Amino acid sequence: MPPTRSKKKTGGHKKAGKGSRAARPKDGCCGGDDHACGDDGELDAEDYAEEKRHFDEVVWSFETYSDDFQVELQTLETSLMSLSSEELQLWGRNPEEYMKEIRERMAVNQRVCHLLSEVSTQMFEVSSPRTAARAIKPPKGHQSQPRNISKVRSTLRQFVREWSVGGEEERRQCFEPVIDALKRYVPVGGRVIVPGCGMGRSVLEVCAAGYEALGNEFSYHMLIASNLMLNVGLDKFTMKVYPYLMSLGGRKKKDAHLRGIEVPDVSAYDMACSSESGSMGMSAGEFVETFRGEEHLNAWDAVASIFFIDTAKNVVQYIRVLAHCIKPGGVFINIGPLLWHFAENKDDISIELSWQDVRPLLEVYFDIVEEKRLDANYAANLDSLSESLFHCVFYVARRNNRPVEGHSNSVYVLEEEEEKRRRQQLHNSNDGGRAVSKS
Repeated sequence: MPPTRSKKKTGGHKKAGKGSRAARPKDGCCGGDDHACGDDGELDAEDYAEEKRHFDEVVWSFETYSDDFQVELQTLETSLMSLSSEELQLWGRNPEEYMKEIRERMAVNQRVCHLLSEVSTQMFEVSSPRTAARAIKPPKGHQSQPRNISKVRSTLRQFVREWSVGGEEERRQCFEPVIDALKRYVPVGGRVIVPGCGMGRSVLEVCAAGYEALGNEFSYHMLIASNLMLNVGLDKFTMKVYPYLMSLGGRKKKDAHLRGIEVPDVSAYDMACSSESGSMGMSAGEFVETFRGEEHLNAWDAVASIFFIDTAKNVVQYIRVLAHCIKPGGVFINIGPLLWHFAENKDDISIELSWQDVRPLLEVYFDIVEEKRLDANYAANLDSLSESLFHCVFYVARRNNRPVEGHSNSVYVLEEEEEKRRRQQLHNSNDGGRAVSKS
């Protein structure tokens, strides 16, 4: 399942469109003329502090990766040691050696997570290496939130999907039909938005196909990882991750969870340079806030998305922004299921519609010229006895001439109310502290 977008948060190491809640990036952080860096907007001091706090929590979740496994490791070890000597002999493994193998691989993953933390310091201005070291060190006693722990683990699995040989089949299922459609409908050199781009491999593929590709992502975990893969740049097969360490259920082979994955399977730099007409940039921000501005009106030849449209809290709002960006005659190409990422989160608004509902909404501003069902996996473990296979709708929708009309209410009402309550409690607490100090 694709990573869940759970907050109205944006990243900061890449260009943020007007109106997006992006933190101020470090100058030159993208490391190349083909990457669009900078910031078109400013956050006020309070919002900047809030954004930085959220960013720090994400970074600290990378730093505490192995710590967050300790309870699970202890439970596993206790369970194994409860086996009788006869049962251990039948199993044929030494529990202590087995746990050592797991912990050694977990240490490798922790080094990868630490590298991601170090890379993250490029996303906010850091004055010195010593300051950077302090910035990524969690406060004493810090415990990462469960959602951040989950996202760190899904980030390691996402390396497989986007940047390994083992992810080739999934990329063939999802990336290939989208890029083939681009080639049919959009001339080489056309401007293409790739929203919900994760670690950036889809943006790189669109660039290599000869297009001016702009990726868009707002998960900090994904943005930090994409910064490593696209901007820092790694040679082929120079990093190893163990994404399935504690995925103990449904294994076909006894050591399937101990299997390491080498990444990346390509050099991002070499691949980006393979096309004379292609270029690549990244935008950090929530899709609607990033692209609803006047500078994006009829400015794009296409939007190419993979497992994206169901990240909307209000899909009608997404459709209006898509129609706003894509010039008449341009195309919206999409593949994915309608999982509605916020459906199970009681703290988020979620408008959950069927494809039968969504199709006529698209047809207000688009003519659907291709539609078919395609099956696809997402971050599947090839060694597992079970898999999630999505029956996706693939379609190409051509923008008509109808002007965008209508208004959507805020999809962040619940979050904004909660934030108001939090700030009021903080204000009351501070007032109480001052009153005590005066007495």
